[in-house]
Amino acid sequence: MIERNLAKLDLSGAEIVCMDARRALAADAAADRRYDLILVDPPYEDYPELQKTLAIYIPRLLEPDGVVVVETESRLEPELPLTLRTSRRYGSARLTVFEAS
Repeated sequence: MIERNLAKLDLSGAEIVCMDARRALAADAAADRRYDLILVDPPYEDYPELQKTLAIYIPRLLEPDGVVVVETESRLEPELPLTLRTSRRYGSARLTVFEAS
């Protein structure tokens, strides 16, 4: 489904990674990869445990003008060591947007 959406939007250069987030983040940091856009959408109940790992790796992976979008359950306000751009509730979900500092 993700591949179809990327094709419909005519987006090239996107990479879909299907593995444990902690391993993927560590591997990308070790490879010194950088991203303009990072989307974080873990199962809602896993986010509190994952937040510490995200706080370590996401700033290292984000380009200087990059953006991170985090989806969590609506009552949770994620925190990352980045500049908060906005955080909005949509029903049972919250989308929080951070940008590089």
